[in-house]
Amino acid sequence: MVVGGEFEIDFKTAFDSYSKLPEEFRQGHFYSSGRAALYHIINLSKQLGKGKILLPSYLCESIVEVVKRSSTPYEFYTLNQDLTVNVDSLKEIFDDNCSILIINYFGGIDVQIEIQKVKNINSRGFIILDNVQALFSMFEPLDVDFMFTSFRKQLPVPDGAWVISKHDDLYQCDELNTFAQYKLAGGLLKNFQRFDSVSDQVYLKLLEKGETSISDNLNAKISEITINILGSLDFDSIRQKRTANANYIIDALKKRGLKPILNFHNNMVPLFIPMVFKNRDTIRRKLREHNIFCPVHWPRLNEIATKSNKLYDNELSLVIDQRYDKNDLSKIISIIEDCIKK
Repeated sequence: MVVGGEFEIDFKTAFDSYSKLPEEFRQGHFYSSGRAALYHIINLSKQLGKGKILLPSYLCESIVEVVKRSSTPYEFYTLNQDLTVNVDSLKEIFDDNCSILIINYFGGIDVQIEIQKVKNINSRGFIILDNVQALFSMFEPLDVDFMFTSFRKQLPVPDGAWVISKHDDLYQCDELNTFAQYKLAGGLLKNFQRFDSVSDQVYLKLLEKGETSISDNLNAKISEITINILGSLDFDSIRQKRTANANYIIDALKKRGLKPILNFHNNMVPLFIPMVFKNRDTIRRKLREHNIFCPVHWPRLNEIATKSNKLYDNELSLVIDQRYDKNDLSKIISIIEDCIKK
């Protein structure tokens, strides 16, 4: 069995009769991807007078790519060691003409505190909350100008992003996106991989083809198949499973003297459990040898100075999502323990 990687998509769920979209999703706007969502958030922010965006010094390269595509000036602000906003850094650059992107890292940031810190510095700048790693935070009433998430990170869907905004006139996309078909096909074939009937390379090639096309679909809408799947999912069950898995692996790590980067509170639903290991790459290779694929968040950007966040070099995200049980998690812990002992 393969642990990690993109979600497989169950044939019955994907093509079942249309299911009613949950009430929670009746507000806001849908887009093809998190990148498309951010692109249109930035464009509206510019129209409303926020001509510059401030980005945290620890982030995914795709965010910078989207900002560049929107032709928006940007600047990096510093984070504290616990991935919270460094107030002194922000005071120097956050003014009325700026938007600031706050990332809810791994679903483990107390965003209420971060929002208030930013508002205390400047209450007239726009706050954009990136909940791509924190889907369930989208259901909280947060005082921000925009917040958005990407469904693919935590759910078995081929595409889709969701934006909640306090501002009108957010652009509605009508174009069909051209990557969902590849993500869907790859996800369906990966679902059959458990029967050893499909080569890994077959579905991985489809998933990768879809991945390379995401940034070409910034004006595209969410697919109907994703809307359908969203209506069929048990979000309470997903929340409970992720939380239980997270608690299990955190407790197991603590017994071995290891602590996650973040302190996850009871109401938080983690995307992964982020850890720092000096021998990160060795541990990652050993996990791969056992078909366990734990990602790194993220490769370092060339334009960020080498003295910035050391997590780029040492962070490893441990898989804890709803696909897996305690046996899978115990295997992860056992391999890490062996690597640390050597």
